[in-house]
Amino acid sequence: MMIQEKQKKSQMMEGISGKSLEKTGLQFQNVHRVLDKDWTEFRHNPQLFVSTIFFPVFFSIVFSFSIVSTASNGNIEPVDLYWSVRNLMGFLKALFLMIPMIICQRLTSDSLAGEKERKTVETLLLLPITRQKLYLGKVAFALIPGLIVTGITFGLMGSIVNLCTYRPEIANLPLLVFGDGSFWALAWVVSPLFSLLIIQLGIGISARASSVKSAQSLSMLLFIPFSLFALSAILGGDSLENPWVLAGLCGILVCLNVVIASKGQIILNKERLISSVT
Repeated sequence: MMIQEKQKKSQMMEGISGKSLEKTGLQFQNVHRVLDKDWTEFRHNPQLFVSTIFFPVFFSIVFSFSIVSTASNGNIEPVDLYWSVRNLMGFLKALFLMIPMIICQRLTSDSLAGEKERKTVETLLLLPITRQKLYLGKVAFALIPGLIVTGITFGLMGSIVNLCTYRPEIANLPLLVFGDGSFWALAWVVSPLFSLLIIQLGIGISARASSVKSAQSLSMLLFIPFSLFALSAILGGDSLENPWVLAGLCGILVCLNVVIASKGQIILNKERLISSVT
């Protein structure tokens, strides 16, 4: 009898775990559906696609050339030009951080506010998906292109700056951008964390905004802290070159992202979205 009872209990547990696994698989399948739906709408919106992808890449090229042209005032020796551009790296890093911020701000403004305008938010609410998974799908939609364009702009900036400044006389000096370890950390650690923070805040704004324009207007407030950071980079030199400053900044960004992510269920409130549609 005891053996039969144990067998029944184990079968029940297996059935429960099988159902939970099936439910989890369905949840992540719906996350993919949300992501695929957003990508399809993004590709079929030329204005959003161009403003999100083309202009950030274009500005990264313009910024790189402007940094070199600012440093090369008249006839200047190659070594002097190298150090002049090197002294402007703090400003270039601040401009570099602005690229993913523009992308994330544009995508998150259209994330849920655009769904309301296009009357497609009802399809999201009908999906058998938890708020956390829906939140994950919306975050992934904005984060993936941000990371891709960040990598492209990093490569473009480094290539342009080095091609414009390289001379045989500076062959023994570290490469600008590519030879700067703090720039690598900025591109692949700070920038993704910063983008994730902007995305989560932007989704919260978009969930409460009644239109894309109002979401964009409200999310522009996120540029204020960035403007102060860019100003400090211009006035105070390259503070991000200090590894302790980078580590402290990463720690702050990780903490902020964890706190906001833990509130994702509150940020993406289905009941509030329903009331905003009706």
